Order: sequence, then C-alpha cells, then structure tokens
Amino acid sequence: MSTLLTTRGAATGGAQPKTAIAGLSVAALTAAVFSLSAGLVHFVYVPDHWWIWAPYGVAFLTAGLLQTALAGLLVARRVGPVIALGGIAMNLCIIGVYAVSRTQYGAPFGPMRGHAELPGVVDMATTLGEFVTVIALLSFLPRRLGRFVTTLLLLAGGYLWWLRITNRLAY
Repeated sequence: MSTLLTTRGAATGGAQPKTAIAGLSVAALTAAVFSLSAGLVHFVYVPDHWWIWAPYGVAFLTAGLLQTALAGLLVARRVGPVIALGGIAMNLCIIGVYAVSRTQYGAPFGPMRGHAELPGVVDMATTLGEFVTVIALLSFLPRRLGRFVTTLLLLAGGYLWWLRITNRLAY
C-alpha cells in the first residue's frame, strides 16, 4: 500500500488522504451511488410494468425500495457482511432476470413469459450499475468469504461464456 493511503505525511500537510468523501470509503460511495441510481430507475418504470401485470410492478417497486434502502445503509455506514451478501444476491438476481428476459427465452414468468424484450440504453446502464454495486459490495465481506464469492462469480461468468460460445445461450 502506498504511503499516501496509509499515513498523513508532510507532503499532504497532515490532511486526510483522498480515499473517502464525507468519511465514506470509495467502495461504500460507489455502491451507494449505483444502488441509488438503479433503485430510482426501478421506481420510474413501476407504472409501465404495473400496467402489463401487477406482479411486474410489485417486483419493480420492491427492487427500487431495496436498492434505495441499501444505498441509505451504505451512507449510514450500517453495512456488514450479512447485508453485503444480501445486496450482492439481490443485484445478481435482478441482473439474472434482466439477462434472461433479453434472450430467446424471454421473461421467466408472467404474461410476457417466453417473449424477449429488446435491451435499451437505460436498462443496460442500470444493469451495469448493478454489477458495479456487486463488485463494490465485495469489499464489505471478510477476506476469505470475499475470495470465495469472487471465485463463484468468475466461475458463473465463465460458464455463461461457455454456454454462449457453444450456442446453448443464444439471443
């Protein structure tokens, strides 16, 4: 680790290192910003999905509430390993449903079941933000658990690529 991150050297005039804003770590701030933005996007699309099928609307409302609550917990510094794992699982589930609904298999449930949706700029950016949130939340896990979860994520990603390369996962 560099001395800039570990000490308050004379070169910085005794000031805090620039690794945090308002006392939040970079990981906490990153996860909070992207989780809040994803939650707000889900709130915006509640009416559109409610109109199609009420459980779709409830799913979007729930995702918005949970992602916004996670952002609030991150800013309040109330995130430990259990909440981080929950946030990781939640975002991966949302990413999974999004990814499947954009393939030839379409939405996994409801009246749109089996009908693929076209990906849009907003939903792709939101999904990327959810993935960034997952990566940032890994830093809240104990080192050994973080390595284990990271390994699982890499294996799952490799498996998905293998499915795609072998045309078992097509869109």
